[in-house]
This record gives sequence, C-alpha cells and structure tokens, in this order.
Amino acid sequence: MQEKFCDLHMHSVFSDGSHTPEELIELALSAGLCAVALTDHNTVDGCERFLSAADSKPIEVVCGAELTTDYEGTELHLLGLFLAPEVFDDVSEYVVERNIAKESANKKMIERLAADGFEISYGEFVKRFPNRNRNRANIGALLQAKGYVASVSEAFEKYLDEGQKYYVHAPRLDFLRTIGKIHEWGGVAVWAHPLYHVDRVRTREILTAAMAYGLDGAEAYYSTYSEEDTAYMLALCRELEILPSGGSDFHGAAKPDIAIGKGNGNLAVPYSCYENLKKLAKKYKSEQKQDFA
Repeated sequence: MQEKFCDLHMHSVFSDGSHTPEELIELALSAGLCAVALTDHNTVDGCERFLSAADSKPIEVVCGAELTTDYEGTELHLLGLFLAPEVFDDVSEYVVERNIAKESANKKMIERLAADGFEISYGEFVKRFPNRNRNRANIGALLQAKGYVASVSEAFEKYLDEGQKYYVHAPRLDFLRTIGKIHEWGGVAVWAHPLYHVDRVRTREILTAAMAYGLDGAEAYYSTYSEEDTAYMLALCRELEILPSGGSDFHGAAKPDIAIGKGNGNLAVPYSCYENLKKLAKKYKSEQKQDFA
C-alpha cells in the first residue's frame, strides 16, 4: 500500500502567504497530499474558501489558525486545528484586539523605515497586501520588492527581528489561556515548531507546563528540523503522551525554499498525524454535545 502524507501548517494571502486558498488546494493535490490544514496567522478569514475549494476533491482539509502567543516573555505560536465554521466568529472576536494592535505596530515600523530614507509608505503597504492580517513578513516582502533586501529572512535579520532598530512590539495572546480557548472552540491545540523559538531543554519545560492546561500536541515534523530534531520531538511526544503533528509552514514567495508538503525537500508528515488529531477533535466535539444535552 502506498504511504500517505499530510501537511498541517500552511499560509495563504489571508495572512503572509502568496497563494489563495484555492491555489493551496491545487498545489496540495499536485503534491499528492491526502490531508492539509490552512493555518493563517491570527485569522480564519480564508477558511470558508479553503473548504469550498476542496469540495468534491480527493483531499481532506482542516480549518485552523496559527495564533501568536506569549509565554513568560517568549513568543510562541499555537495552532488551533479542526475549527468548525460555527466558531469562526468566536475566533475572530478573540484575536480582534491583538490584530488591531499588530497593525498599529506595522504602521509604526514602516514610518520608522521611511524616516530613515526607505522609500516605502503605509498606504503602499496596505495596497500591496489588502487582506487584514498583515505582519512583519509582509513588510519584509515589501522591502524585498523595493530591492532593499534579497529575501524576507534578510529583512528580519537586518531590520525587523526583535532587538533590531525598526522592530515595534505588539501585545500577544497568552499561551496557556489560548490552549483553553481552542478547546472551547472544539479544536485541537498544537504547539507550532517548538525548536524554532527555544532550545530542547526549554521545549521540555514548556511542554510539561502546557500539558497541565490541556495542550494536545506539538510539531515533531517541520521544514527546518534536522533528522535529530525530529527524532527528539517524536521521542518527547511519546514520553509526555501528546500527539505529534507536522507541516511545511508553506508561505509561497515569502519562503521560496519551502515546498508544500516537502519543506526543504525531505519533509514527510505521516497521514497518521492527521488521523490521530482528527480522532481527538471528534472526541472533544462529542463531549461538548454531551455537556449541552
């Protein structure tokens, strides 16, 4: 039997990706994936189109969001997966104040850049990225388009990362509280790319603390992980009895070296990750129905 794969972490034009939800479905089908998740940053605005694009297609789809959170001063990203259309308004309400503050930070960063001679403006930024959930990656893409940097990653390294001259902090959601909110929505809470933000020792500490708040899983498969990283994360998931997940973190043009489903070329997220997380999501939804019965 042919092995099946999934990709449970992708972005569209509704945050900082360069492809529409419809294009993501076509790319996923071309890549031979059996299940995919749309996880735009702090929004579910593209999810209805994602669902419609997959209708009658031979692929399973998951609606989700990648939520920017804070844990003891460290930025961590939390995936809410298997979110149903009935809770989209609740998700949007939860992130609205954070997204307003983030857009204010975007504007201040652009104004600082412009004051130092960069030929960019906030109006141009909005016109180029008309969807509402813009972030630093979009600013980086604008700087790249203007020829100031060769890539979005270079823009972060030189200008936009925390500690760089033009960075402006925006308030983040609380990591532990957001785990609970995802469960209220009937979704599954997965820590996105743990080793991207913290080292292995800190990853274990945070996972142990988060489990007490119901964290369901962590990305054990990720585009920038080495084989050793993946092995470590899988072993940690087994030890702590949480579910492994994985995804490419596909953005399209913003991360041109990362392919959907394949990451940097050697990513392969087993379909069993999707199946096990889906089973847990069904359990949560069943329990919710019993609570309201």
